[in-house]
Formats: sequence, C-alpha cells, structure tokens
Amino acid sequence: MSPRSDLSRSHAVFEINHATQPAFQAGGLQLQCWYGNDFAYSSRHMETVRLTTTNEVITFTMTMTLSDHWLKFEVENGESTTWGAFGKGLNGNLKQWWYSSLDNLNQYSPQVSVASSRVGFAGHRVKKLRLNAVRYYSGETLVQTDSTPKVVWEHSAPQ
Repeated sequence: MSPRSDLSRSHAVFEINHATQPAFQAGGLQLQCWYGNDFAYSSRHMETVRLTTTNEVITFTMTMTLSDHWLKFEVENGESTTWGAFGKGLNGNLKQWWYSSLDNLNQYSPQVSVASSRVGFAGHRVKKLRLNAVRYYSGETLVQTDSTPKVVWEHSAPQ
C-alpha cells in the first residue's frame, strides 16, 4: 500500500505466513515499511505459527491515515483460523508510523496495491487473493466506498 501512485517512496508491505525482514522466518504475519527499494522497519504478529488449515479464509483491513504529516499503516480486523483475531493491538502490533511531507492522500490508487501484490510461494495452494473494498475518509467521515472486488491472484486448476 502506498500513499502515492507508485512505490518510489514510503509504502507498506503486509506478509502473510512468513516474514522476510531482517531475515526469513516461516509462519506468522509481518508489516513492513519501505522507502523505495530500501527496507526501513517492521512489526511482527506475536503468533508465528505456520498456516496449515486447508481452505482457510483470511480476512483483514489494511489502513493508511495521515495526521500532521505522520503517515500510519496498520492492519486491523484480522481474522483467521491459524492466527485467530489479529491487528490493531490484538496479539501483536501490526502498525507502523512514518513521517511524510504529504499534505493529503489524494494520490492513493488501489491499482498500485493490486499491481504490486502477489502470492510469492506455493501459488497452487492459494485459491484467491482479492481486494474487496476501498473506503475513503475525510477525517472520521466516510466519503466514498469502492466495493468493486479487485482480484490480485486466482489459481486456475488444470483442465
């Protein structure tokens, strides 16, 4: 997720079932902050077990807010069989703050998230990765919802 129309500056990466920074670790969840191609810092969910549940559905909300030039990326409302409830203070802090010169988030595009997301390993085990909705706020007021599902990855069984 990036506040701009590309990943050239500050952006966040949410990794599921592994962590790659500062070194690879299997299992768990990790939220990372990057500046272009340079890793800055990360936070990890406290539960680091590996995903093993067949046909598991994992849901979460990833948020990006800007307040007095502080850009916050956070995972909220996460739910899975493997890790239970996660995000926003539940079993690990999946939140990162970043100082930014931005005055607003008007450059945000969900297409950047869709185009930059992927299933990195064992794609045959993932049925679908989808961005379900994008909600736009002004302060605490919801101003628009885009409920058009955007498919990032969908496994096709051989015919």
